[in-house]
Amino acid sequence: NAVVKLYGRPSVFVLRGLIVLGIAYAAAVYVTIVLLAALPSMQALLVCMHWVKWFVRADYAHPSSLYLLNARNVRLNSTDGVELGAWHALPARRFATQHLLAARLSSDDVDDLFDAELASSEDPVVLFFHGNAETRATSQGPVHLRAVSSFLSAHAVALDYRGFGDSRGWPSEAGMLRDARATWDWATRHHGVAPSRVVLWGHSLGAGVAAALAAELAELGAGQQPMGLVLESPFRSLPDLLPEYPLGRAVCWIPGARILARAALAFRFDVAAAVAGLDGPILILHGGRDRVVPVAHAESVYAAAGGAGDGGGGSGGGRGQVELVVLPTAGHDDVLAHPRAVHSVARMLQRGLVESPMGGAGSWAARLSSLLHADAGDAAASRKDLVDAWAPVLGGAAPVYTAAGSDETDDKAKS
Repeated sequence: NAVVKLYGRPSVFVLRGLIVLGIAYAAAVYVTIVLLAALPSMQALLVCMHWVKWFVRADYAHPSSLYLLNARNVRLNSTDGVELGAWHALPARRFATQHLLAARLSSDDVDDLFDAELASSEDPVVLFFHGNAETRATSQGPVHLRAVSSFLSAHAVALDYRGFGDSRGWPSEAGMLRDARATWDWATRHHGVAPSRVVLWGHSLGAGVAAALAAELAELGAGQQPMGLVLESPFRSLPDLLPEYPLGRAVCWIPGARILARAALAFRFDVAAAVAGLDGPILILHGGRDRVVPVAHAESVYAAAGGAGDGGGGSGGGRGQVELVVLPTAGHDDVLAHPRAVHSVARMLQRGLVESPMGGAGSWAARLSSLLHADAGDAAASRKDLVDAWAPVLGGAAPVYTAAGSDETDDKAKS
């Protein structure tokens, strides 16, 4: 009103000019956003969100800073020379004797000790691939290392892709797959781990990495097949997830943005297509309350893998055993907080090792079977086995556990 009093009412020509100017400004902003989003480097910031590491303080060189006393830091090179960081955790039952010994050795001798355990033991080796906005030292990395090494009594290797954590480089779909393959080669070629001992486990974005690696290995023939594939909170593909993803919903409402995004998205990670040609065991874990990746994506992946399509918890026929476990009260990041999830992985490992051509697998499968069906007496026996494992290192007699869980020790054992 003040403007009208001072200058009078604007002419129709001026009003039209302001409207055109506003539309042109909005169009320029829109085109700028679209062009920036079409750049692979910008998409990496939005999809991978690896920049979150700059706001998180983490000691990547020392897993013990997160009380992972049974883990070591590993440096390896990807197939194109990019230096990567990873953590390798020993199975808990082997940690009991080896870690106290490692405390008396130099860092090189500790690496030799871990390498020997990795190459010579019959325990499974789980290669874990985390999701976006994470590192091996934050969120799901330590959670999975602890679950795999303690409950499953298996080796666990958590990788930081290029650009994540303290790994060099900048993330891309092809580069992340190279990094996953380098981790596979590190275990199988450099440390002599039989492929039939290795399980690929991916969470969220990492499920796309794990599925792509499994598909790549399937093309190499039967001798390079892993024991199994675990997909935790997977999606059909990133283009399919984009309109439902929280960040994608903020963009896809713009007219034409969804079509442009699907056409220009450099990160595809088509999980459904990757699992369609796999023959080995596949376990899909998903939370019923997942607000990041809707459970319908897991059901689609299950159907693509040859599952029965029943929408939850069954084993599918087809090319290999496929199982979908939907945890009704779980979200996106707390799947492993539900015992059923870890027990499902344990059953897959047990089946894989019993059927494996690897010698000596039966004893590990028997230990896992006793763990899955343990009663109170078995739990007391397990405690006694653990204490007995410590005795040679401590240099004294071990406590004697009764079925009730009480112990009798001499003074030296208490010391």
